[in-house]
Amino acid sequence: MSPSDVIAPSTDQPHGVTGFISGVRHHCVFEGWATRGRQRNELELLDIKRSRTSDLPVWILVTLLAVAAGSATIGALTHELDPQTAVGLAAAVLTVAGLLVAVLQWRAGLSEKAFDALYGRIKMANDMRLQAFKDMECESESEVEEKRPELYKFFVYTEIDSLEYSARRYRFGLGMNGDIVRRALRHFKARCDSELFRRTAEECTDERSGYFPETKTLVHAIVNEAREAAASQAS
Repeated sequence: MSPSDVIAPSTDQPHGVTGFISGVRHHCVFEGWATRGRQRNELELLDIKRSRTSDLPVWILVTLLAVAAGSATIGALTHELDPQTAVGLAAAVLTVAGLLVAVLQWRAGLSEKAFDALYGRIKMANDMRLQAFKDMECESESEVEEKRPELYKFFVYTEIDSLEYSARRYRFGLGMNGDIVRRALRHFKARCDSELFRRTAEECTDERSGYFPETKTLVHAIVNEAREAAASQAS
């Protein structure tokens, strides 16, 4: 058999394999997007949505990168900027973009720590409540307050501390966003369903207490609102 009779290996095979792998990758990407879209829709049906600012650092970075590239390209093509100036302008825009994203990430880190700290405080208050009710034959708050007044009052103090912590950090912009503060308010309002808790909270925030004036005003406002709501429901 002559060498000419030998069938040469097809040079199209590697391209076929490469195309197949590329198609699989594209299919996986689109399938991943579709899955994330379905998951997002399912969460939105439960009113669980991402905030509009959650992806803000990414979009700001993309926008500034586009501005830097566009400015440098247009300046070079129109000869309004020499290449060295165009590169310098792009570098300046990129530097600003990096600093802005770093600041946004820093603020996001503060919010994360504030969330963790708030839930830690709520857990501590729950532990104090469990300690106050430990080995009690019933779950009557009046009986607990009668037999273990110190533990119950310390539990109320802990709840007021958590509310003050959230309000003060929000006031001074220390990573506490509105969602976290509303979470703290809902938690404290839920505690105020009990008249004993309301009365004890008023006692803990009287004129002799060391809380900030804003905290005292806030606690008394929430207590009065809860008391009025309870009276309207009873009538």
